[in-house]
Amino acid sequence: MEYNYDEKQLRIQQQFYDDRGKWKWNDTWATILALNPDIMSAYSTMSSLAHKKGYLSPKVKELIYVAIDNAITHYYTPGMISHLKHGMNDLGCTKEELMEVFAITSTIGTPTFTVGVPILREALRQRGTDISAQDLTEHQKELKERWIKENGFWNYDMDSILKLDTDMFEAYMNYAAASANGALDPQTRELVYIAVNASPTALNTFSMELHIKKALDLGVTVEQIMEVFELVACLGIHSVTVGIPAVNEVLKERGEEANDGH
Repeated sequence: MEYNYDEKQLRIQQQFYDDRGKWKWNDTWATILALNPDIMSAYSTMSSLAHKKGYLSPKVKELIYVAIDNAITHYYTPGMISHLKHGMNDLGCTKEELMEVFAITSTIGTPTFTVGVPILREALRQRGTDISAQDLTEHQKELKERWIKENGFWNYDMDSILKLDTDMFEAYMNYAAASANGALDPQTRELVYIAVNASPTALNTFSMELHIKKALDLGVTVEQIMEVFELVACLGIHSVTVGIPAVNEVLKERGEEANDGH
């Protein structure tokens, strides 16, 4: 899409090229620049911070972008495809790595249990049924031991989930084990988990805390984790990347130019 940019807009476009790379430019950014150059300039500066610092490799950044854009709570498909193509074509991301990223991202549904079961447990306790006082069956004990061996953690709420829905717990455990195909190194795997759970559309604080601790134990630096947060925090721009093109469609229907007045 071509617009007649003024000098200010051309400077902002070049700023975006310098900050994010010309490969990232597309019709959506062109329209945003035409309609609101100040937003375009401010976003370019903010979103480029993680790329200028360089604590994470470009490849890991693209894997994180793919994860957060493809999360069920967000689903920004244009962004996911853009980062997937750049990762595969330019940075060496493999199909196996991407499959593991998708599998990790799909676990974002687990807060249904980790948030919901403690509420249910308390409601049952108030009605005279104390789930926490019930003993685990032998099968449940075996599943608990296996989980700890495979994942390295356990907490009180998981006892309740295991007691209330043993079949689902076992099915999820098998799914989680199948998703870990070993394509991602342990550090990258934890960084992707942090990114998915830190997404503003998820904010699973329990999982964030768990995977931050695991990442630190693996030698991930504070700067790398902060860089993940910087990448994720910019997800809000999709309100603009979806909204402004819709405004432009209405302008075109009315025979107006997006950058009238510039």
